[in-house]
Amino acid sequence: MIMKHHTRLLFLTAIVFSLGLIGCKDDPAPSIYNSSVGNGSTPVINSINPTDSAQGGVDTLIITGSNFSTVTAENLVYVNTTNATIYQSSGTQLSVKVPRAEVGDSALIRIAVQGAQKFSNGIYYKILPAIVDYGEETTPKLLGAIEFAKAVTTDILGNVYVSITLTTTTGSTDLGVKKITPDGVVTTFAPKATGVSEVLPLKMGPNGSLYTVRSSRRIFRYNSAGSDAGTAWITLTPASVSIADMDFSENKTLWAAGSNTTIANATVYAILPTATVKTFPFPARVNSVRVYNNYLYMSAQKDSAWGIWRAPLLPNDSLGTPELYFDFTVYGSAIPQGITFSSTGDLYVATDAPQGIIVIFPSKNSIARYVDYSSLFGTTVKYFAWGNGTELYAVTSAGKLLKIYVRAHSAPYYGQ
Repeated sequence: MIMKHHTRLLFLTAIVFSLGLIGCKDDPAPSIYNSSVGNGSTPVINSINPTDSAQGGVDTLIITGSNFSTVTAENLVYVNTTNATIYQSSGTQLSVKVPRAEVGDSALIRIAVQGAQKFSNGIYYKILPAIVDYGEETTPKLLGAIEFAKAVTTDILGNVYVSITLTTTTGSTDLGVKKITPDGVVTTFAPKATGVSEVLPLKMGPNGSLYTVRSSRRIFRYNSAGSDAGTAWITLTPASVSIADMDFSENKTLWAAGSNTTIANATVYAILPTATVKTFPFPARVNSVRVYNNYLYMSAQKDSAWGIWRAPLLPNDSLGTPELYFDFTVYGSAIPQGITFSSTGDLYVATDAPQGIIVIFPSKNSIARYVDYSSLFGTTVKYFAWGNGTELYAVTSAGKLLKIYVRAHSAPYYGQ
């Protein structure tokens, strides 16, 4: 009996053990696939806006399609091999910054979405530069190894005029003024001036005459044919004045300003076509002036703070009381340099900030539109001059001549 009971126990134990082996089978590993992300469907690009091209480092692309993630971080937009910055996303649309690094005629744009196994279809797209080193594109090249562009202006035909200096360890020497035709051909417009280290600023004036300043306060004038070293037109007083910039008003009066060794004595000059001079007190250090919409605008340091000031142009070549137009201290210690206006009233400000160029809109909002091009700016962007199209020229402290594709025209310029 005991033996029969023992045999039955062993039989039951064997059955339980067998069942246990069957029950110990490993559970399947969890899948890494997440069906809630992009539904696992391959993203599709239907269209890109702007449709034909965009500026690298400046513009925003709107990519429309399907199977994108509403979570921005779960989308990847590749422009060639560059992972572009995505500003916003929805299931059908992505807002993307165009990378400067991929400037070219046929950049390949593709999208990857977390949870989808394949890239989207690819679309080839044209990415344009917003700024180029124009001195490197001329024939011959504008600058030699130790030559620097110092100031720039243009004429109504689209020719660009640049004053050049030769800079060595012992100092700088004026090399005259070069002329660049619209086709990019460089010729000498005016020879070097004897005993002068640099010629700046430059302004195109009435009848095609070119105006410049030498030795801080002596205004010279070149005739439209060039070929000479210029003729002295007027010397401003007192001797302590240093002119930084000048601009023409509609009646061909030349407005000039700069600094004085005694700031309290600083003035703005109105130089009439007859060479008669009027002065208006403005105790400030002025870096640039621009006539726009019946005001004289100035980038200036007044009471130890930098800003954009403006004063109304009154009848009989008089100047009203200056007022602060834009407080530049919002950009910290940045110093505004050259200023100019587009036809839409946008104010372009050259600076010594890493952003290089600040655009101030009529609303007084502002933007550092060209920050991705800071490698071209050197330590400072100095002077501006509009071409006769939608290009804006600038010179930098590093002596480069830049061409900026603004896609806007100049506000009226009265010197041409």
